[in-house]
Amino acid sequence: HTHTTTMSFLLFVYIIGVGVYPGWSQQTDEGGTYPQSRCVEGGVSGGPRSERVTRLRELFGYRSTSRHHYVDAYVIPGWDEHQSEVVSACDQRLNYISGFSQSGGLAVVTKDQQVLWTSDQYLHQAEIELSCEWGISKGSRLDTSAVVDWLAELMPVDSKVGADPRLIDAATWMMWEDKLRSVGVDLIPLKRNLIDEIWLDRPSCSRLPLYSLETEYTGQTWETKTDLLKKKLMKHNFDGIVVTAVDEVAWLLNLRGYDFKTNPLFKGYVLLDQNSISLYVAQDKVTSEVKRHLNTDKCYMESHCVRIYEYKDLFQSIKEQRKKWKRVLVPSKQVFTGGCNFAVYEAVGSDRAVIHPSPIMRMKSRKNPIQREGMHRVQVRDAVAMCEVMAELMEGLEVDENWNEWKVATRLRLKRNLQAEYMIQSRETEVAFGPNSALFSYRPTNMTFSKIDNTSILLIGTGGHYRDGTTDITRTYHLGKPSKEMKEVYTRVLMGLIDVSRSVFPAGMTDSQLDIVAREPLLKAGKDYFHDSGHGVGAYSVLREDPLAIRKGQKNSHELSPGHFITIGPGYYEPYNFGIRLENILEVVQNQTEESLLNFRTVTLFPFDMNMIQAKLMTSDQILWINNYNAKVRQLIGPELKLQGKINAFHWMMSHTGHVNERSLRSTSNPSSPEGLLLSVLLLLLLFSY
Repeated sequence: HTHTTTMSFLLFVYIIGVGVYPGWSQQTDEGGTYPQSRCVEGGVSGGPRSERVTRLRELFGYRSTSRHHYVDAYVIPGWDEHQSEVVSACDQRLNYISGFSQSGGLAVVTKDQQVLWTSDQYLHQAEIELSCEWGISKGSRLDTSAVVDWLAELMPVDSKVGADPRLIDAATWMMWEDKLRSVGVDLIPLKRNLIDEIWLDRPSCSRLPLYSLETEYTGQTWETKTDLLKKKLMKHNFDGIVVTAVDEVAWLLNLRGYDFKTNPLFKGYVLLDQNSISLYVAQDKVTSEVKRHLNTDKCYMESHCVRIYEYKDLFQSIKEQRKKWKRVLVPSKQVFTGGCNFAVYEAVGSDRAVIHPSPIMRMKSRKNPIQREGMHRVQVRDAVAMCEVMAELMEGLEVDENWNEWKVATRLRLKRNLQAEYMIQSRETEVAFGPNSALFSYRPTNMTFSKIDNTSILLIGTGGHYRDGTTDITRTYHLGKPSKEMKEVYTRVLMGLIDVSRSVFPAGMTDSQLDIVAREPLLKAGKDYFHDSGHGVGAYSVLREDPLAIRKGQKNSHELSPGHFITIGPGYYEPYNFGIRLENILEVVQNQTEESLLNFRTVTLFPFDMNMIQAKLMTSDQILWINNYNAKVRQLIGPELKLQGKINAFHWMMSHTGHVNERSLRSTSNPSSPEGLLLSVLLLLLLFSY
């Protein structure tokens, strides 16, 4: 009876969100937005943004578009033509007009209002970065209904809302079009982007060359991949596919590039049918080596060859080839990728285009044996770089050296650069000290940073792209004496990570069903966090890879299969005080004792803060896990540190991977002990039964 009552309570808490993040309790007005309560006049970016909004509004009355329409409002998404989560500097239109530095947002400017929609985790950041003239509302790229509802309620009959059809996915565009038409408002596709019209100092897009990735890293040739893709298309009666996601283009052809700061990818499209493969990319990026790799000059004699065309020629090629197609797959929106944009969909034609999940998404998400080995190898080299920086930081603080957030981020980049096969960082490094740690995705700059000392918490979220794999890790440390509250929260966050890492589950289990397991230790204390609990991880590709996401309330869940790599990253944030997050990468593997079961293998290897652990809150199994984890870190990272001559870093690692004494456990009446583990299993079984 006790177990049943506890389970019912936790499910109730989980569903209605009791104890959720308290930082955003403002009531919205009738339009669904709220005025900023703590905005900075002019925002952190200063006054130029207001002038830019004024210049944008001046274009509303001009007959400047090819269809000669006036507009009464204009939509500015944070993403690019490929609906990418990470965008290059030349495509950061949302940042240019608003000052909001995340791509995960969308703005609307009318003749007298300007509003930004973004997800929960970025609302605090938006308040800091946007000037007081901006309204802010909750929304996400997966569900933009709040935006169109606001427009439908606000705009008068016969109004015209303008947008760039290249920057909005096809399904969203058509949903908006229908909704606005029902209230007498037109959605107008503008061929010229209005932000580009006023962005006079827009940075140039990258022109650095593409390069091929050898099969010693990819595990498969591009010829094998394209043959398999053609078979999948034929099986589902598709004549061809327009590959629009940059990670899918790069994966399919074993190519990489330099168009993005934290992704080794490039802007390009692939048009593929049973008889031909065409790549659309800026021609000055194509080298002779890339042409040899793709057999471009041998199409007259090779069945496996890729023709290369100028990036902008995609639409003309579609127009020329669409006559021979009956059904063409155009990718649908996923968790981290927006799918095919409306301009491409319209070019293919509604009579031929079928919005459907790209088969490439699932092909690349399950890593082959070569990629799996690489993903484990890079964790060791990455841990060496991180151990070096943490050792330098700790030693420096002991002798009163001047350390700040920017210095730590810079040292991490420098140390990674010394490791074999390192290419670029996989995410913009978070180094957040004290109250900054409560800001999700806070990133210092060379102009804005805080000094680090031993008085508070330091949160570091970082990662690297190596040719043989990708890393993503978050750790939180207290460099002095943590409070009792900090230690309890840290332990509960760690318990959530451990419980997911230890999970054994049946084949067919989905990603979202793990979310409650990660949150459970915090929910028991009436606490929660506002972001996903984890995401899929690409291999030298995008960091946050579709389709996997450990997400509360996710509509479309995805089965976990051997070869999947996924992060687990629970956290807790107390606004204006401190934040704690811990994140590891896990690999889905076959259970060694039962064929019908799967479990996780921990990939990330780096010490936790043993000084922050309250062992009395943990079960004996959780303590056994942390002790085994520390032993594995010593076993695998220790020899590499010695081999590279990083003796100070070796001693730091050894001092932070000590043994937790089980005798510090509380009695078995502790609700986080055996009952807690049993509850996790029962919850998993209950959710799986649905």
